[in-house]
Amino acid sequence: MLEQIAAKLMAQGLVTSQWQTDVQQQGDLVKLFREYYDGFHRMQLTTEMKAMLNISDTRLERYNINYCALIIDRMADRLNVAKFEAKSTPTPNPSPVVTGEGNPMPDTSVQEMHTSDAVDPAQEWVDELMEYNRFDGLQSDIAVAYLRDGLTFVSVHYDDALKRECFYQEDAYDGDTGVIVVYKRGSSEIAAAVKIWYDVPPTPEETVNGETNTSKYKRVNVYYPNRTDKYEVRDGAMTPYDDGKEPSPLEGKAPGVPIVPFYNKGGISELVNIIPLQDSLNSQLVDLVMAGRLTAFSIFFGVNVEVPQALTPGMTVFKNVIDSTTKQVLMPQNLEEAQAQAAYLGVSKLERIQGGDLSQIISGIDTIITQIGVISSTPLPGQMGGDSSSGESLKQREIGMLGKLTRAQVQIGNSWEDVIYLAAAQQNVFGFRFAPALEEVNTRWKSAELRNDADVLKLFQLLNDAGYERAALRALAQSGLANWSEDDIKRMMDEKAKDVASKLDQAMGGVNGFGNLSVPTMSPLNFNVTSSVQ
Repeated sequence: MLEQIAAKLMAQGLVTSQWQTDVQQQGDLVKLFREYYDGFHRMQLTTEMKAMLNISDTRLERYNINYCALIIDRMADRLNVAKFEAKSTPTPNPSPVVTGEGNPMPDTSVQEMHTSDAVDPAQEWVDELMEYNRFDGLQSDIAVAYLRDGLTFVSVHYDDALKRECFYQEDAYDGDTGVIVVYKRGSSEIAAAVKIWYDVPPTPEETVNGETNTSKYKRVNVYYPNRTDKYEVRDGAMTPYDDGKEPSPLEGKAPGVPIVPFYNKGGISELVNIIPLQDSLNSQLVDLVMAGRLTAFSIFFGVNVEVPQALTPGMTVFKNVIDSTTKQVLMPQNLEEAQAQAAYLGVSKLERIQGGDLSQIISGIDTIITQIGVISSTPLPGQMGGDSSSGESLKQREIGMLGKLTRAQVQIGNSWEDVIYLAAAQQNVFGFRFAPALEEVNTRWKSAELRNDADVLKLFQLLNDAGYERAALRALAQSGLANWSEDDIKRMMDEKAKDVASKLDQAMGGVNGFGNLSVPTMSPLNFNVTSSVQ
């Protein structure tokens, strides 16, 4: 099927004959990275290894210490967007209206937004957009895929029924399904994007009727700036498919390719240099366990002695000359037989084969784990010091990690900003109301630094004592003591302002002569701007 897709793209001059090979090789790597993250590694136990480890079946057949998942999760857990700050241009966009014929037409009226003077329409629009698309969960999936696969995607689609833009995380192509992007030659502009996936499986009725060809439910979408070509796969052949779900653009405008890529260092997985070390670690792990079992349950070497299989501590092993037919002990009948039996018994022995030195294997494992931490710039368990370590001490131990996180924040933040701009463009093309004109969008991240809670509390106290209450709450929100958003902080500050206004009203009402005092609305003494004190 990839060959058929390549042929369609080559016919338009978008790719070369090498494209299919390159895509398949990259897909195989992506599949490998996902398998290692999930714990399915290349090293498999042999039948003899399984027997020594007392593994009798193939359920959950993986035997490793999976540091790949730990490396990815350690970074992904600290890539958390605090807020998107959006600013609109001074000139409002006109909003299209629906005419009697059902065709959207531009309207020059000012856009209606439920905003106050203090809230920028662009900020309100972006906040609602992210809340509807459940950004908190979406960004977690994006961070893991971005680090693990080296690239991932977000598709932006306008839903006619919901009247809004919807975000979907799209995995990179793994040799079977996923998204592939094609760029214009010599440009960073996307010329087309290919999405391959499996549609819903056969219904029970279809299964009863004999439907078994799952490839029939494989789908392909090829997105171009001005259209989307849809196909379904039947018996390995791509045939055009129309699901009737394509929204109609306004006045023939081109919506653009609805895919935004998230590239990690140009498409390089964080695991690319870790997998060889992981393979070595897995091998050492098996060596250690087997050597440990041979030390605890030694192999015995017997000469002229039949070692019992149920050998237990404290038992006595006897050796006599036994008649092979009657299984009875043979008693010598003369001096010659006695001398022969004595010679036979004299060379009999039972010895233990001693296990190897486990400390050498353990030292090798520790060395590999240390190198995994060094190569990945990931502070691993046992490398971060004690619980009482200061924030500066923790920062020095993870200086390499912080550099990687800063780079990731820039790259991921830029891609998320592209997603927002694309959503605004799609609303202007497909929607029944124009999006606010975005002058700029900036991504604000939560701090990725590990900080000692005691240091955070000192900073909080310092800012609070200086009168910077909002900044103090923001600092506290960066610690493990609180998880406040900017909206939570604003709500707390508003609640405090109301409490202060209420107490001031009571205090002024209890003082002679203050009952006739009228405080101007904009006076610094009037904390409640919605009412005046009489």
